Amino acid sequence: MPKDNDWGHILPVGTIVCDKEYPEDVGVIIERNIKGYYKVYSITGHWPTSNRSEWYNRAYVEDGCNVVIESSRCRKEKRQ
Repeated sequence: MPKDNDWGHILPVGTIVCDKEYPEDVGVIIERNIKGYYKVYSITGHWPTSNRSEWYNRAYVEDGCNVVIESSRCRKEKRQ
């Protein structure tokens, strides 16, 4: 897994996000990889494409989305 200094603030798996331009489009982060991508599963069924899960670069997820609920796993990662 990437370190904080490589990724900035890491959004943990389980975090629920929504697109800033289309807040009705909600998804949950189900995976992240060392190449700087998050895999997001669409909760609403249409975010951001018709597929249920897609890989998105961290700039889009971290800057183009709002955090609805941040996973409690984040608190554990920050303490380490």
